[in-house]
Amino acid sequence: MRRIDSLNLAQRIVLVVATGLAIRVLTLWLLVRGLSSGGWFGYAPNTSLMFRGGSGASTGVTALVSVVAVALWAAIALRLLATKQNHD
Repeated sequence: MRRIDSLNLAQRIVLVVATGLAIRVLTLWLLVRGLSSGGWFGYAPNTSLMFRGGSGASTGVTALVSVVAVALWAAIALRLLATKQNHD
C-alpha cells in the first residue's frame, strides 16, 4: 500500500475510475455469460413469437451482483481517496 500512498490526487482519481470500469466489465461478464452466443434475439416478423438464446440472469441475481459491485467500488474508492492522517 506504500505505492498507493505515494500517488497524488489526480492519479488516485484516475485509478478509481479505471477500477470502476474494470468492475463494470466484470459485472457485465458475470451477468451475461449465461446467454448463449449467436442466434436471434428479437422477434420473428409477422408472428407473435419471441426468441431468446438463453435464460439470462434473474432479477435477484442481477440486483445482488450490482449491489456487491457498487459496494466493492465504494470500498476501493474510499481507500484510494482517503486522506493520510499524521499521528505525532
